[in-house]
Amino acid sequence: ELEVGYCLAREAWGKGIAKEAVGALLELAFTALGKHRVFGFVDTENPASAGVLKALGFRLEGHLRKDSKIHGQWRDSLLFALLEEEWRERVRQSA
Repeated sequence: ELEVGYCLAREAWGKGIAKEAVGALLELAFTALGKHRVFGFVDTENPASAGVLKALGFRLEGHLRKDSKIHGQWRDSLLFALLEEEWRERVRQSA
């Protein structure tokens, strides 16, 4: 299994950079590295980041309550994951 994470400067938001980067990482993870599952955590106050993972086929697996401290405040996270067979099916359908 492999964890994915990303952080972009504000001026890079909304340009598809995270989606493109994570998409490339998925291909590497599931082909060259032979991983079975890729997962990532998203702050509940960052719906755009959740949208990136959903757009790539990740599924919501859980809601973690106050699991990370950001700027001195405890925040909730969402756990998303994508399995190799789900990724391969998406690739097949898009071909």
